[in-house]
Amino acid sequence: MTKDIAEVLHDLLKELASEIDLHYESEDFFALAPTFETMKRAGKLLETGGYPIPPGYVHVVTRFNSQRN
Repeated sequence: MTKDIAEVLHDLLKELASEIDLHYESEDFFALAPTFETMKRAGKLLETGGYPIPPGYVHVVTRFNSQRN
């Protein structure tokens, strides 16, 4: 993965996580399951490539995972 691709993925995850955090209640996250699965794939690409994960992404994924249990 190139640095440019990693930066774009990072920025997209950061922005999407921010929008989800602002506009959705945790109990409504079930409707976003496909979005979260795609976000997790992108996050794994960053992680595998050794690039940082946005803190906002970690926050909303934690919220999502807590609703699924």
